[in-house]
Amino acid sequence: MGFSNLRGNGFEPNFNYYQKDQKIIVRVEAPGNCSIQSKINYSGEYTIIRLKGTKKQDKEPKKGGNIHTTREFGDFNLDIPLKTEEYKIKNQKPIINEKKGVLILEYEIEKKEDNYEFITDEKDDI
Repeated sequence: MGFSNLRGNGFEPNFNYYQKDQKIIVRVEAPGNCSIQSKINYSGEYTIIRLKGTKKQDKEPKKGGNIHTTREFGDFNLDIPLKTEEYKIKNQKPIINEKKGVLILEYEIEKKEDNYEFITDEKDDI
């Protein structure tokens, strides 16, 4: 389907994307206080789904604080290039849902036209 390029300066969420029916579905693990923006760019033979987001750090208690944390916070950028000839995105703004800490973005794609070749018998009996 394509490849991705993840660049960030802190939080780098896990993600996957796939085609289901006439949609590209992107699932980003971003539990907690996370915001995300989506933009479609066209670059030659690629249609690029560009996601930009921030996972904000929770307010820590003033007294005591964390003794240890492995949680990550910060900005992230995610580019998902798709071959334009195979995947033409219809909607610039995806349908966004959140389920159990996973952001789900749905983009409609145009149906790829099938090229049919009709073969006829040269000898027609009419």
